[in-house]
Amino acid sequence: MKKSSKILYILLALIIIFAVYWLSTKKPQENKVVNNTNDQTQNVGLANPASEFCVRNGGISEIVTNADGSQGGICNFGEGKTCDETALFRNTCNLEGVLSSVVYKNASGTEVFASYNLKTDKAYISSLDLYMNNLELNHAVSGSGARYLSADGEVELWEHQGEGTVSIRGEEAFVGKIVVAE
Repeated sequence: MKKSSKILYILLALIIIFAVYWLSTKKPQENKVVNNTNDQTQNVGLANPASEFCVRNGGISEIVTNADGSQGGICNFGEGKTCDETALFRNTCNLEGVLSSVVYKNASGTEVFASYNLKTDKAYISSLDLYMNNLELNHAVSGSGARYLSADGEVELWEHQGEGTVSIRGEEAFVGKIVVAE
Protein backbone atom coordinates (compact mmCIF):
# COMPACT_ATOMS: atom_id res chain seq x y z
CA MET A 1 0.00 0.00 0.00
CA LYS A 2 1.27 3.42 -0.79
CA LYS A 3 2.23 5.79 1.99
CA SER A 4 -0.33 8.44 0.88
CA SER A 5 -3.16 5.87 0.97
CA LYS A 6 -2.21 4.85 4.54
CA ILE A 7 -2.25 8.48 5.65
CA LEU A 8 -5.65 8.98 4.01
CA TYR A 9 -7.11 5.92 5.81
CA ILE A 10 -5.66 7.02 9.16
CA LEU A 11 -7.05 10.53 8.67
CA LEU A 12 -10.49 9.12 7.73
CA ALA A 13 -10.45 6.84 10.80
CA LEU A 14 -9.60 9.78 13.06
CA ILE A 15 -12.45 11.85 11.61
CA ILE A 16 -14.93 9.00 12.22
CA ILE A 17 -13.69 8.48 15.79
CA PHE A 18 -13.94 12.22 16.49
CA ALA A 19 -17.49 12.37 15.04
CA VAL A 20 -18.67 9.38 17.13
CA TYR A 21 -17.14 10.91 20.27
CA TRP A 22 -18.69 14.32 19.58
CA LEU A 23 -22.15 12.85 18.94
CA SER A 24 -22.03 10.67 22.07
CA THR A 25 -21.16 13.60 24.35
CA LYS A 26 -23.70 16.03 22.90
CA LYS A 27 -26.53 16.71 25.37
CA PRO A 28 -30.09 16.61 24.03
CA GLN A 29 -31.86 19.96 24.06
CA GLU A 30 -34.39 20.43 26.78
CA ASN A 31 -37.90 21.30 25.68
CA LYS A 32 -39.09 24.36 27.52
CA VAL A 33 -42.73 25.27 27.91
CA VAL A 34 -43.26 28.99 27.70
CA ASN A 35 -46.38 30.39 29.30
CA ASN A 36 -47.56 33.68 27.88
CA THR A 37 -49.68 35.54 30.37
CA ASN A 38 -51.50 38.79 30.37
CA ASP A 39 -53.75 40.33 32.97
CA GLN A 40 -56.77 38.31 31.77
CA THR A 41 -55.76 34.84 30.59
CA GLN A 42 -53.00 32.28 30.62
CA ASN A 43 -52.38 30.39 27.36
CA VAL A 44 -50.72 26.98 27.57
CA GLY A 45 -50.59 24.34 24.82
CA LEU A 46 -53.22 24.01 22.15
CA ALA A 47 -56.12 26.45 22.05
CA ASN A 48 -59.57 25.40 23.17
CA PRO A 49 -61.99 25.55 20.20
CA ALA A 50 -64.64 27.17 22.41
CA SER A 51 -62.14 29.88 23.43
CA GLU A 52 -61.17 30.51 19.81
CA PHE A 53 -64.87 30.74 18.90
CA CYS A 54 -65.36 33.31 21.69
CA VAL A 55 -62.60 35.53 20.31
CA ARG A 56 -63.89 35.17 16.71
CA ASN A 57 -67.26 36.41 17.99
CA GLY A 58 -65.73 39.57 19.43
CA GLY A 59 -65.43 38.42 23.04
CA ILE A 60 -62.53 38.04 25.45
CA SER A 61 -61.84 34.51 26.68
CA GLU A 62 -61.44 34.37 30.46
CA ILE A 63 -60.76 31.51 32.87
CA VAL A 64 -62.80 31.59 36.08
CA THR A 65 -62.30 29.52 39.22
CA ASN A 66 -65.53 28.24 40.77
CA ALA A 67 -66.18 27.88 44.53
CA ASP A 68 -65.33 24.15 44.35
CA GLY A 69 -61.93 24.90 42.78
CA SER A 70 -62.86 23.77 39.28
CA GLN A 71 -62.14 26.09 36.38
CA GLY A 72 -64.17 27.02 33.34
CA GLY A 73 -64.11 29.43 30.46
CA ILE A 74 -66.39 32.39 29.99
CA CYS A 75 -66.64 34.74 27.06
CA ASN A 76 -66.79 38.39 28.10
CA PHE A 77 -68.42 40.80 25.65
CA GLY A 78 -68.07 43.82 27.94
CA GLU A 79 -70.79 45.87 29.59
CA GLY A 80 -71.45 42.95 31.98
CA LYS A 81 -72.42 40.59 29.16
CA THR A 82 -70.80 37.18 29.56
CA CYS A 83 -71.55 33.67 28.39
CA ASP A 84 -70.16 30.23 29.18
CA GLU A 85 -67.73 29.43 26.33
CA THR A 86 -69.11 25.92 25.82
CA ALA A 87 -72.68 27.23 25.61
CA LEU A 88 -71.54 29.84 23.11
CA PHE A 89 -69.72 27.19 21.03
CA ARG A 90 -72.86 25.00 21.04
CA ASN A 91 -75.00 27.95 19.93
CA THR A 92 -77.10 27.87 23.11
CA CYS A 93 -76.15 31.29 24.47
CA ASN A 94 -78.36 34.33 23.94
CA LEU A 95 -77.13 37.76 24.95
CA GLU A 96 -79.36 40.72 24.20
CA GLY A 97 -77.61 43.10 21.83
CA VAL A 98 -74.73 40.66 21.21
CA LEU A 99 -75.84 37.15 20.28
CA SER A 100 -79.01 35.49 19.18
CA SER A 101 -79.11 31.70 18.83
CA VAL A 102 -81.87 29.71 17.20
CA VAL A 103 -82.60 26.17 16.05
CA TYR A 104 -84.24 25.54 12.69
CA LYS A 105 -85.94 22.17 12.15
CA ASN A 106 -87.59 20.68 9.08
CA ALA A 107 -90.26 17.96 8.67
CA SER A 108 -87.66 15.17 8.36
CA GLY A 109 -86.11 16.12 11.72
CA THR A 110 -82.94 17.73 10.39
CA GLU A 111 -81.75 20.55 12.64
CA VAL A 112 -79.57 23.55 11.92
CA PHE A 113 -78.21 25.53 14.87
CA ALA A 114 -77.50 29.17 14.08
CA SER A 115 -75.86 31.83 16.20
CA TYR A 116 -76.12 35.42 14.97
CA ASN A 117 -73.53 37.85 16.28
CA LEU A 118 -74.96 41.34 16.26
CA LYS A 119 -71.57 42.97 16.97
CA THR A 120 -69.57 41.34 14.17
CA ASP A 121 -72.53 40.88 11.79
CA LYS A 122 -71.66 37.22 11.28
CA ALA A 123 -73.58 33.98 11.64
CA TYR A 124 -72.28 30.57 12.67
CA ILE A 125 -74.17 27.44 11.71
CA SER A 126 -73.87 23.82 12.79
CA SER A 127 -75.70 20.72 11.62
CA LEU A 128 -74.74 17.08 11.96
CA ASP A 129 -76.84 16.16 8.92
CA LEU A 130 -75.19 18.84 6.76
CA TYR A 131 -71.69 18.09 8.13
CA MET A 132 -71.17 21.63 9.44
CA ASN A 133 -69.64 22.65 12.76
CA ASN A 134 -69.70 26.37 13.55
CA LEU A 135 -69.20 27.38 9.94
CA GLU A 136 -68.60 31.13 9.84
CA LEU A 137 -70.83 33.09 7.47
CA ASN A 138 -70.50 36.77 6.63
CA HIS A 139 -73.49 39.06 6.27
CA ALA A 140 -74.36 39.58 2.59
CA VAL A 141 -76.65 41.94 0.69
CA SER A 142 -80.27 40.79 0.41
CA GLY A 143 -83.56 42.24 -0.74
CA SER A 144 -85.43 41.00 2.32
CA GLY A 145 -84.59 38.87 5.31
CA ALA A 146 -81.03 38.21 6.38
CA ARG A 147 -78.53 36.57 4.05
CA TYR A 148 -75.15 35.14 5.06
CA LEU A 149 -72.39 33.60 2.91
CA SER A 150 -69.32 31.50 3.69
CA ALA A 151 -65.96 33.04 2.75
CA ASP A 152 -65.72 30.82 -0.34
CA GLY A 153 -69.33 31.62 -1.33
CA GLU A 154 -70.33 27.95 -1.36
CA VAL A 155 -72.66 27.97 1.66
CA GLU A 156 -75.54 30.41 1.98
CA LEU A 157 -78.03 30.94 4.80
CA TRP A 158 -81.22 32.93 4.32
CA GLU A 159 -83.34 33.83 7.34
CA HIS A 160 -86.74 35.33 6.64
CA GLN A 161 -89.79 35.49 8.92
CA GLY A 162 -88.73 32.55 11.11
CA GLU A 163 -87.64 30.31 8.26
CA GLY A 164 -84.04 29.30 7.57
CA THR A 165 -82.79 28.06 4.20
CA VAL A 166 -79.31 26.62 3.71
CA SER A 167 -77.94 26.23 0.19
CA ILE A 168 -74.69 24.47 -0.67
CA ARG A 169 -73.06 25.29 -4.02
CA GLY A 170 -76.30 26.86 -5.20
CA GLU A 171 -78.52 23.87 -4.31
CA GLU A 172 -81.07 24.04 -1.51
CA ALA A 173 -79.93 21.60 1.20
CA PHE A 174 -82.25 22.57 4.06
CA VAL A 175 -85.44 24.53 4.71
CA GLY A 176 -86.79 24.68 8.25
CA LYS A 177 -88.71 26.75 10.78
CA ILE A 178 -87.44 28.14 14.08
CA VAL A 179 -88.20 25.83 17.01
CA VAL A 180 -87.54 26.31 20.71
CA ALA A 181 -84.08 25.01 21.67
CA GLU A 182 -84.10 22.14 24.16
